[in-house]
Amino acid sequence: AGADHWAFDYIMYCNALGYLEGYEDGTFRPNENVSLAEAAKICLTAVGYNELITEENTDEWYAPWLELAYEYGLTDSALADPNRNLTRAEAANMISTTINLPIYALTGYDFSTGTAVQTFAFLDGSIDENGNELTFTSLYTTHFGEK
Repeated sequence: AGADHWAFDYIMYCNALGYLEGYEDGTFRPNENVSLAEAAKICLTAVGYNELITEENTDEWYAPWLELAYEYGLTDSALADPNRNLTRAEAANMISTTINLPIYALTGYDFSTGTAVQTFAFLDGSIDENGNELTFTSLYTTHFGEK
């Protein structure tokens, strides 16, 4: 699928935002089925939860993604078959859950060590260590209004 594919602009937009990496050969293959592992990675990245992945197992790249997807209710099991193609209903459920999760976002920098270290937090309505409110923000509230 090239630039004439109906989803080309959407794919390029999501790629520019870092939500989609594509395959090693530089393709995206929008006409192929999406696996559970691929969908989990896309959804979690869209809400910034990729920042929670601290160590990837090179033999099973998908393992931390499925564990996180299970932890946040995107899947029913962290041990599900990562290569299983999603049904449309499963994809819709995963997307619906994702758009309502609080975004995990860059909130500033910690300079206590002498170097700038990015700090992240869930924008879930809680109060951070400096007394600032982390206003609830999700993909839904960002694009469609208030929660």
